Amino acid sequence: MPATFCIPFFRDYALAMGCLSCDRDSIRAALSERRHKIRQSLLIVIGGAQESMLAHENSADLVLLKRRGFVSEAVRAGCDLVPVYNFNENSIYKLVDNPPGSLVHKFEMAIRSFFGFTILLFHGRNIFFTPYKTQLTTVVGRPIRVKRNYDASAEEIDEYHRLYVEELIRLYNKYQPKYAPNSKELRFVA
Repeated sequence: MPATFCIPFFRDYALAMGCLSCDRDSIRAALSERRHKIRQSLLIVIGGAQESMLAHENSADLVLLKRRGFVSEAVRAGCDLVPVYNFNENSIYKLVDNPPGSLVHKFEMAIRSFFGFTILLFHGRNIFFTPYKTQLTTVVGRPIRVKRNYDASAEEIDEYHRLYVEELIRLYNKYQPKYAPNSKELRFVA
């Protein structure tokens, strides 16, 4: 979300909290040799604004299948890929229904196309946006060992991506009955 780092004071707050822009230069700087020596990890919300618009309660819709940039950067830096899934995060707030073609969806898409992120219409337990009580559980998958390659082929990137998706599916299927029994089946929508 590089556009969000142009908002006065928000940029400074986000940087102070350890957030980075998800553009290529920021990712490469974070994974550079100098920083890699201090054992720094990088967490990327791969689905971004597109996925946030699908975050309805008990849904498990991910935008991942066409996203290859994070894999490419991991291969370039020689950093392992570690799938992570958060159960019940879509239950903290309730999104206003936004089916494609609706006025709400058109508004969200207009904001997204202009700024690169979207403003979601949601509600909590009261007018102060107090989140709903829900148990959040983060599960971490097996690391996918990545061999550094500055000039990786599309096939190599695709293979690491396939392994990442397979591990994410395994992780979800293993822990979903325990931590989110009401959640729907994991779906890759894009």
